[in-house]
Amino acid sequence: HSGAVVRDVNAELRDVEPSVLVIDHFYSLQNIPLWFLLRSRVPILFIAHDHTPALIADLWAAQKPRRSLLAFLVDVAKARVVEGWLLRRADRLIFLSEFDAKRHPAVAHKSSALLPLEKPEKAGAARPTSVALPERFAVFLGSPSFAPNAEAIEWLVRDLAPVLAAKDPDCRIVLVGNRTQTIRGEHGNVLGLGYVSDEDLSGILTAAAALLSPIRHGSGLKIKIMDALTIGCPVIATEHALRGFEKFEIDRVIDLDDPGRCADMILDLASNAAARSDYSDALLKQVVEYYERHNDDLSKIVAALGG
Repeated sequence: HSGAVVRDVNAELRDVEPSVLVIDHFYSLQNIPLWFLLRSRVPILFIAHDHTPALIADLWAAQKPRRSLLAFLVDVAKARVVEGWLLRRADRLIFLSEFDAKRHPAVAHKSSALLPLEKPEKAGAARPTSVALPERFAVFLGSPSFAPNAEAIEWLVRDLAPVLAAKDPDCRIVLVGNRTQTIRGEHGNVLGLGYVSDEDLSGILTAAAALLSPIRHGSGLKIKIMDALTIGCPVIATEHALRGFEKFEIDRVIDLDDPGRCADMILDLASNAAARSDYSDALLKQVVEYYERHNDDLSKIVAALGG
């Protein structure tokens, strides 16, 4: 949101009426004048990145110090009303996953579920990275400044790390994200790298036995899982984190009450390069097929709305 952007949008809309108005995320409504939304009959495409009341709950929970409960409830109520109006007003809707689309059955006739996948990268040789990495490891991506990530990191360090160390002391858990560089744990098998570049991240995901996502709170699609899928990195995640990725055969599911099973899944991949490669190739094939089937869907929807 920006005052300058709002002024520019107002001026543009007064001079030229668009063929299609694309609202990419609920919060971008802040940049669109209310007079235009209420008066214009321009076709609207709403891309719903999250279920907004749940997103607001996540943002509120992550605040330190938190605002008052009353302010939070007011925000949720406003979001529910505005999002409900937008879902009814929009001519077409795109949800980022089938899980989110199923939350809104009343608009199923005009909605699509479309994962925002980047073009998948080819499987093959490891990509270069400037980061010194262990020989065998699984990786978690995310900063502890976000509450669901902090909770996941706590589980990795407190519950998974000691079990993994007992089974194989040479296999590591690598943490990537701002403020992870100070995290070590008590068992010598947790390595916090902090922030890394996109190039290094690509190399880390290629070298990792798997991406770990022991997330149990938070709304919306887990973008880090999507990043891993487009590079063919195996994923070990909770059922919550895997919401939206039902199109892909991800069968290594974390039970937070059974860290030993998670350790076994990591070691199955970390200790068997051939099995890891075969699984990676099969997973990447599914991602490529999805991308090729749906890559033009968004442009076709916009073109149809614009007549």
